[in-house]
Formats: sequence, structure tokens, C-alpha cells
Amino acid sequence: MAGDDTARAIDAALDAARKAVRMVRAVPGHQDRFMDAGRLSAGLREVSDEAQQMRQEAVAAIHEEGALALAPLADRVGMSKMRADQLRAKQDKD
Repeated sequence: MAGDDTARAIDAALDAARKAVRMVRAVPGHQDRFMDAGRLSAGLREVSDEAQQMRQEAVAAIHEEGALALAPLADRVGMSKMRADQLRAKQDKD
């Protein structure tokens, strides 16, 4: 899995996101809370989309370098065969 520095950075990012959620919940005005929540949601979605793209790329690379059939690929990355195939196929299409 991730190295120590990467794991710490991921944990710090998740902690910061949770803190941001708590802070937005505490914003007193409904309009301001709405705007802040939208900004937070958009930023987190952008980061999430990028992480999902990395997962797709990794599944495709693992599939190619190991010449794995779908079942062993799914077992190796810890997901269902259907989901592994979706990620692999999406990356092949992109």
C-alpha cells in the first residue's frame, strides 16, 4: 500500500475535509452555508474524480502488466469482477 508519507498526506487531507464539513455546518447564515457547502462539494468532487481516474489507470496497468484474467484482477485489487471490468474497460476507452 502507500508509503508512510503518502498515508500521512491522505490522512491529513481527510482530516482537513472533515474539519471543513464541521466548519461549514457551523456557518450561521443559510445563504452563506449554502455557498460554502457548494464550494466544498465542488472541490471535494474534483479531488474525488482525480482519485477515481488514478484507480482506473492503476487497474488497467495491473491488468496489462500481469496479463491477468478478470477474476484474479478483481481479487488482487479487492473489488468485484464487475467493478474491476468496468474500471478496466473505462480506462481502455479513454
